[in-house]
Amino acid sequence: QSLSSWNKPHGFVLPGCKMAGKTPLFRLTDCAVNCYTQWFAGNLSCPWWDPPENPETDGKMIYREVPLSQQRDVARTKMLRYNLIIITELLRDVEYVNAVERFLGGLPGLAKRDAHPWCEFESHKANKKIPLVVEEDTLRNLTRLNKVDIGLYREMRDCFPEKEDGNDGGGTATATATAATTTTAYDYFPRWDPERFERRNDTV
Repeated sequence: QSLSSWNKPHGFVLPGCKMAGKTPLFRLTDCAVNCYTQWFAGNLSCPWWDPPENPETDGKMIYREVPLSQQRDVARTKMLRYNLIIITELLRDVEYVNAVERFLGGLPGLAKRDAHPWCEFESHKANKKIPLVVEEDTLRNLTRLNKVDIGLYREMRDCFPEKEDGNDGGGTATATATAATTTTAYDYFPRWDPERFERRNDTV
């Protein structure tokens, strides 16, 4: 099927989770839309089927799922418990890398890549040979379908004020944010604090 026909809330088909014994298990590789929200929500994102209300007259099972807004709230709560969330695409920004390394006590080599995602080279080669052309209508549709994921991503990313040159420092600044008066917006990144990394009893 073509990308332009990817027009359902979960891609081409209804979502589902594979079973691990008797327990449904969400897998990111089986996801189609709003995958990071569902990933952090865990098995809460797995749908289920209830028996019909009137089995004698209606034999169809009833499809159920937890509202995506509730999954987002769970995902957001989990993410905000982390000491640090690194935005990988910002690792191309030297200023961002320096700020994160300072946060980690001067730990060097953050932007160095020793590993690559599965099939990265093959996919780049295929895309170079036959570039993917996405129509505007298809792009708008995919953006609409992934609205929850995009919102969650922007919230986690957009914590830096605007840079003086007008480019955002990791995301679009909010209306209340003021332009940075320092050399880089990443000067607002927290400095090294070893207490952040003390072992606690709570887990994520």
